[in-house]
Amino acid sequence: VPPAGLHDGTSAVPPLTARAAAAAVASVSPEDAKPLALALTSAADKLRTRSWLAAAEVLYRAALAAELKAGEEGGSSAASGSFRSWLRLAACCFVRGRMMAAKRCFAIIKARAQEDEHAAGGVTAIAHDCRLFGFCEFFLATEGLAARFAAMPRNKPSEAMSALRATHVSMYYRSTLATEVGNWEVLAALGEFYRLIGCPEWPPSEPAPDMATAMSYFEQADGMIETSAFVQDRLDCLAEHLAEPEEEDVLSPMSN
Repeated sequence: VPPAGLHDGTSAVPPLTARAAAAAVASVSPEDAKPLALALTSAADKLRTRSWLAAAEVLYRAALAAELKAGEEGGSSAASGSFRSWLRLAACCFVRGRMMAAKRCFAIIKARAQEDEHAAGGVTAIAHDCRLFGFCEFFLATEGLAARFAAMPRNKPSEAMSALRATHVSMYYRSTLATEVGNWEVLAALGEFYRLIGCPEWPPSEPAPDMATAMSYFEQADGMIETSAFVQDRLDCLAEHLAEPEEEDVLSPMSN
């Protein structure tokens, strides 16, 4: 893993390797672990903005280790790492293409969200439904679609398509929430869903990407952030795909 840390003097965290980051966390007292976690997270955020993703992931993991150390000492629910820290790590893994790592983070994120709500004495249904999961909205959408399809009888395609429409409505609602709070990661995650999965037919046997809808979501995400290599890459790929002429059906008499 390459060294992590900003080299321009703007970071309080020196360049670190994964081993050095772990050693740094192990060397601090529980009282100093929380400030170290904040410093590591701040440095990682700057690295991710510059698309130094491997280095950012090293620091996000180190920040979580510091949170664990501070949380265990205090006996709080933070002993499993904070919701936002896991969300940052998941986003970094997602953008790097480490989808299974990001999905494992999402499982922890959901558990942390439940712990936070329990610690708060419960929350309203609206507050629960309005919680956004950044890039992990991709996994929320895929799990929701899979659950709806699994509940549908295979001999009733009309009900299955209703389930698919319900998924699209749910994602549109999530995108509206994201637009209101300026969360570009949610929009990028939904764009990735339509780019990779789209609108599969019943019975679902393969994805059916919807490139136009994906492009729309990525364009909205691009309008919310100054720069994102991930979003720009997707926009370039989608633009190239949409610019390609559709192949003519050589068997159609109209093609002559």
